[in-house]
Order: sequence, then structure tokens, then C-alpha cells
Amino acid sequence: MFRHYVSPEDKEKLSKALPSSFDEINTGMMLGDGNIRMNGKHALLSIQQKNKEFVDHLWIICNGFDLVVNPVKKLIRVDKRSHNTTIAYGFQTLTLPYFTDLYKRWYQKVGKTTVKIIPVDIEELLTPLAIAYWIAGDGTFDKSKSRVILCTDNFTKEECELLQNVLLKKYNIQTYLKLSGVKSKDQYRIVIPKRELEKFQTLVVDHLHPSVYYRIGL
Repeated sequence: MFRHYVSPEDKEKLSKALPSSFDEINTGMMLGDGNIRMNGKHALLSIQQKNKEFVDHLWIICNGFDLVVNPVKKLIRVDKRSHNTTIAYGFQTLTLPYFTDLYKRWYQKVGKTTVKIIPVDIEELLTPLAIAYWIAGDGTFDKSKSRVILCTDNFTKEECELLQNVLLKKYNIQTYLKLSGVKSKDQYRIVIPKRELEKFQTLVVDHLHPSVYYRIGL
């Protein structure tokens, strides 16, 4: 049964009761295509992806903590110029102080624009569980070169280098940057090369949902 009203007191209790594993999952989603947005006084988490099985998995996690009201929705969009139709699946959580705190860590005002940033404590946040959900949200496997590519287009080159340094320092995984080849010349992606693939797979496979094994070449 879905909740239709959650009191402010209950929202505070929910925020305090969430386990550290949920923090790690959110870290991974925010490194990928996860989106937190303000909704009045507080913020909510919005999930949209093409992989319905993985979206359902995330919804089940959130529902287990009483963070959702409505079920996963099918989202159909038509490009006005190309007339191509795309289908995705998504849901959003309750508006909670917990997500407001995350919003303040992950977003920064630059002029009139709000941009996603890498938190200063990313080294502590980037656990194997977080990396697994990062891959699930925005990773891809390049079969031609047996390498994993993390689509970090929305971050600066310096932020990408920071993530590289954490992967090397904490997990001894060497990476390199490649230009994304889209939109602008200064957008980069992090590449886990073939020589590091087995090490990387071992690091994350136990934390990956089976529906996204293909993102690491399994």
C-alpha cells in the first residue's frame, strides 16, 4: 500500500533512519544520471532510466524505506525535430530533509545556473557499492576495446581527474580520460582500460544488479 501523506515529524524520522548503504547508493547515482531537485522547502530524488528492471530495483529499495508514494511510471517522449520516440521509466521520492542535505553537497550555483559538482569528501564516499551504482547509472562497456567507460560529461576535467585519483589511491585502478566527442571539446569521460578490467569487475560485481552486468562486460 502506498502512503498518501507523511507528516513533517515522520519525514525527520525517515531521514535519520536511513542506513549508510543508502548513502553509498545515492553517491553512485549522483555520479551518474541521478537528479536531486528542490521541491519547496526540501528536496527529492528523481530517477529516470531506460532499464526498467534496474529502475524497479531502485524503487524497491526506496519503498523499503517508505520513501516513495507512487509506482514507477513509463515515460514516452517524442523529439520535436526528429520525431523519434524514446521510452524511459522513472519515479521520484518523497521530499525530505535527507535529500536537501544531499542537494547542498552535490549542487552549486554558478551565476544563474545550478550545476552538479563532486563533493569535497568524495574519497570517503566512493565505496565499491557506490562505484557499482555509478556504473549502473552511467557506465558503458566498449566491446571493441574491452574497456569500461564512465560518462562523466557533466563534470569538469579537474573533477574527472579527482575521481581518477580516488580510484587509483583507494583501489589501485588506473584509468585515463578521453574526450566525450559530444557537445563541447572540454567534456571528458573516465576509461577503465582492458588491463584493469578484471580488477574492476572483481571490485564491483558483488554489488551490481544482474540487469546491468553488461555494463562491465559480463
